[in-house]
Amino acid sequence: FALLQEFVSLTSGNPVMEPANSAAMQMIMLMERQLVINLHAIAAGLPLKIFLPIPNENYSDVAEFSYDNAEKTNNHLRHFSLKMRTETMGEITVTGAELDKKLHVGFHVHEEESVRRLMDNFLHLRSALESQQFDIMGLTATLKQSQWNTTTETIPSISVTA
Repeated sequence: FALLQEFVSLTSGNPVMEPANSAAMQMIMLMERQLVINLHAIAAGLPLKIFLPIPNENYSDVAEFSYDNAEKTNNHLRHFSLKMRTETMGEITVTGAELDKKLHVGFHVHEEESVRRLMDNFLHLRSALESQQFDIMGLTATLKQSQWNTTTETIPSISVTA
């Protein structure tokens, strides 16, 4: 953070460095927003969020990753969510839950072709996750109807009985 601030002050007013200066300023603002959001989330007992800047040629975008702190529950169930835009599949949200290496992952997209492409790769994904000692409880791909900025994701849960 401090290095970005120093970079901004050193490059301010230099027309050659304007694009880099602007990108650094956007990163600083993103970090500040993320800090404020997470301070409120911690106080309210909500999942923490990490925002990742994704540079694109014509515009900048942000991927959002959130996760639950499993230490605040007795069963160590962890939830996670990743929202982003991709060039090949458009808007995509990945949600999941993990408990004692038992994992459920759901992919939510806006196009039917993306659902098919994801499902075609589930065998490979399952194999990759199982090679990391995860027991796959479910992999799903669903068509999401709502807009990017107005969605509220339901995080899947896992029920484990002894």
